[in-house]
Amino acid sequence: MPLLFTFAPTPERAYPAGDTLPDREFRMYDPARRQLIDWGTLGNLGSGARPLLFEIPARRGFDVGEHAFDLYRLQPNDLRFYRNTRSFSEIFFSQGAKQEESMMSARFARTFEGGANFSLDYRSINNLGKYRYQRAKHNALTFGIWLPVGKRYDGFLIFSKNVMRQQENGGIVSDTVFGEGEFSGPINAEINLPDQRALTRIADQTLQLTQHLKFTGAKDESKRALRATHTFAWKQEDYKFSDAGLARDSFFFDTFFVDRRGIRHFTSLDRFDNTLSISTFKSKTRGRPSDVLAVGLAHSFIKLNQEPRDSTISNLFATGDFSITPSERFAFRTKGALGLLSNFGEYQVSGELLLGLGKVGQLRAGLLSQRRPPSLLQHRLFVS
Repeated sequence: MPLLFTFAPTPERAYPAGDTLPDREFRMYDPARRQLIDWGTLGNLGSGARPLLFEIPARRGFDVGEHAFDLYRLQPNDLRFYRNTRSFSEIFFSQGAKQEESMMSARFARTFEGGANFSLDYRSINNLGKYRYQRAKHNALTFGIWLPVGKRYDGFLIFSKNVMRQQENGGIVSDTVFGEGEFSGPINAEINLPDQRALTRIADQTLQLTQHLKFTGAKDESKRALRATHTFAWKQEDYKFSDAGLARDSFFFDTFFVDRRGIRHFTSLDRFDNTLSISTFKSKTRGRPSDVLAVGLAHSFIKLNQEPRDSTISNLFATGDFSITPSERFAFRTKGALGLLSNFGEYQVSGELLLGLGKVGQLRAGLLSQRRPPSLLQHRLFVS
């Protein structure tokens, strides 16, 4: 019997866990190389990353615009809850070239008497890099509890915390000559920020409660179910870049150098998300609904502190979700969101199609169309 897991937003769906034998993720330790198409980085493990193939991320409403380290973060909706009667654990550890360098990931899950399930996911990256002042140190943790009450109610309480720290050396000086004279490796290369005090730190923590209540279909899973779902999430985020040692770094920042004491960019926010939806679905096979139809509302309230200016933002969207999965060889899903009130004129429509071709493979297709405002950093940046 395969080991199955589910996610808090969709407990009616179950996914088989991968084999524990060494696979592609075991051989390819760098998260940037684990993607379908490799992501580009600054050259060392844990540095800022973005897709090499242009992609349009699905985002709606307000967005800060800081996504360089998204690849290393853990979010509440990514936490796996395993449907197993025994404890489950999975640990990965890789030692770097030096004692200070390491990479670790760990998963743990346990089901208690009565059906309550606890799950934990942890990841860390500690890498010094090849050049001076290039260290990346990231920690990501998420854990939660799944509490079913009878056959009608499921509650998921999840906490996540991410801390990303990156030393910034500004890159090597453009006229550096490699392999000649007294140059004896990357550690001796001259860098653009020689004072070695520039640092980026991004941190966020989220507390999320997702609740599902079935009105029909609770006693017999083969019958059509009618369910209400409510999710509340409180998220705190901090983004900071600073360089206090500008004795030799001042020319690098050019016109952004506005204060001799140093340069600083700081943004923090408190975000409150509320979503309410009504859905109906029917499962011919347990863990795979044959069809799903859902409609709802999603509201976000953001309290933003961007030195030296404070502001509040409110987002409201009507949402919809429709999917058909009659068999393992065919799946179609479409999702949409329409902006209301201050978000009037914004929209998002996406669709995914999967067609199984037997031994030949699978055909996957996707479509995304959206209209949204620019991110915060695209239209307003303060440096002090």
